[in-house]
Amino acid sequence: MSGSAALATPGAAAEPAGGVALLFSGGLDSAAAAILLAREFREIHLFTYDNGHGHLFVERSRGTASDLARAFPGRVTHHLSSCAELFRRLVTDDVAGNYRRYGSRFIWCLGCKMAMHAETIATCLREGIGWASDGSSAETAYYVEQSPVGLRLIGGLYTEYGIRLTTPVHRLATRGEERRLLRTHDVRTGITFRDRNPGTQPLCLPGNGLYLLSTLLAVHPDFPTDRVEAFFADKAPVCRAWIAERAGRSHG
Repeated sequence: MSGSAALATPGAAAEPAGGVALLFSGGLDSAAAAILLAREFREIHLFTYDNGHGHLFVERSRGTASDLARAFPGRVTHHLSSCAELFRRLVTDDVAGNYRRYGSRFIWCLGCKMAMHAETIATCLREGIGWASDGSSAETAYYVEQSPVGLRLIGGLYTEYGIRLTTPVHRLATRGEERRLLRTHDVRTGITFRDRNPGTQPLCLPGNGLYLLSTLLAVHPDFPTDRVEAFFADKAPVCRAWIAERAGRSHG
C-alpha cells in the first residue's frame, strides 16, 4: 500500500514467543485480522480501549473475543482497558486550540488512535511482544487513522521501539470476504447495513459523526497530508513520554 513502508508482513514461519498484539474493537475488520494473525502467530493478544470521551458499549468487544477464543483454544486473550488519560493529554485538554492549529476534525480520531497505539507499544515492551497489528481495512482508508499516511506514521512509531506493525486485513479484497472468513470460524458478524456490521463493537459518537456522510453517502472527508503529519509530529513526543512512563523505556 502506498506510503506504508513502515508496515511489515510476517512470513508463514513467523511465531514470536510473545505472539502479536492486536488493537481490537470486536468489529468485522479486527475480528478478521485476528483470524489471519492466528495463521502466523501462536498467541493473539486482543486489546480494546475506552478513550473516555464518547465511547459507548465497549463491553460489546467481549462477545467477539469469546468467539475467537473458542475458535483458537488457548491462544487468544482479551484485555479491555482505558486510554482516557493519554487521549486527554493529546486532544481533549485543548480541543479548540488543536482545531485552530490543524484546521480539521481529524484531530479527534487520529489522537484517539495514537493513544491506543502508545498504550499497546508500552504493553508490548513490558511483555516482550515483538509484533503488533491493526484491524485497518483498505476499504476504509479514508479514515485518517487508517489512511496510508496515518499507517505510515503509526508504523514508524512502532519501529522506534523495535516492534513491527502489520495490517493483515489489507490482504482481503472485500468486506464480503471478511464476513465469509468469520462465519467459517463461527465468529459473530452482527447485522449488515450498507456493507457495515454494527452491533459487535463499541460506538464512538464523535467518530460516527465525523464519518456519517462516508457511511451513508460514500462522501469522504479530505484530510490534508501536511496537517496530518504536523499533528502527529506535535503529539508524538507526548506518546513517547507516556510510553517511557508506562514501560520504563525510552525509544531507540
